Amino acid sequence: MSARVFLTSILIIHATVSKCAVHRENDPEIISKSKIELTPILITSVLNDIVILSAPYVNAEGQYYLHKPNGDAIELNLNKNKDSSDIYNDLAIKNTKGSKKNSSANFQIFDVNNTSRNDNSDDFAEKETQMEAHDFMIGPLQEEDHGNWVLSAYYKDIDGHWVEMFQVITIEIVETVPLLPEKSQLYLGEPFGLSFAYPIKDLQSCQIIPPKTTFDRFYARTTLNTCKFVMKNVTSEDTGSWTIIGVGNIVYKGSAFLQVGEIIK
Repeated sequence: MSARVFLTSILIIHATVSKCAVHRENDPEIISKSKIELTPILITSVLNDIVILSAPYVNAEGQYYLHKPNGDAIELNLNKNKDSSDIYNDLAIKNTKGSKKNSSANFQIFDVNNTSRNDNSDDFAEKETQMEAHDFMIGPLQEEDHGNWVLSAYYKDIDGHWVEMFQVITIEIVETVPLLPEKSQLYLGEPFGLSFAYPIKDLQSCQIIPPKTTFDRFYARTTLNTCKFVMKNVTSEDTGSWTIIGVGNIVYKGSAFLQVGEIIK
């Protein structure tokens, strides 16, 4: 049968997820003689999403463990009956949210606010019935789920030695945050300030992206909890969409448009 993993308490990795270290502190009591790494995958989601993934098939005796971002491991009780001679396949991804599609992967994402046990139990049950033998769920996603997960499949080779096949699953949770000012019209030489509309707890880093990524623009960050940036004087090159990205427990992102005009004398 398929497995569901509903998680509420996990240690947070405080870093941009693309560079998080993978902790493996509580591995199961299996000593593997060799390891096979599958291609890592990145899943971008929002809070309260539920992610459905499909574990690679090894054989009927395979054992599956999912490692949380803090290193804790939980066993997945997946249905190991499969009429196939395939050794394994990479984790596949199907995304049912938006128009994203990836033919080399197979996962689904749905919003628990729109498809939940309480508000729409029929839709939730339908998602469960569509799960195949090696599918499992993670979610609803909370801040502590942001980071690197590891799926491990253990099986014995022809000599009876344990082999670990593992795959890093990076779950990046992005929250859209409004910026102040959301829209701004300034004249050449005027100062320009941009920040998140409200303070965000535990922010560790801030980045501002100007309209022209190759444009060498000087600006100063004045506060961290709102990711506020200030430029002393704007130029015509500053016209366009500005983006602020903050990294804390999750990723926070917002955009605003600046229009710079000339003073008519």
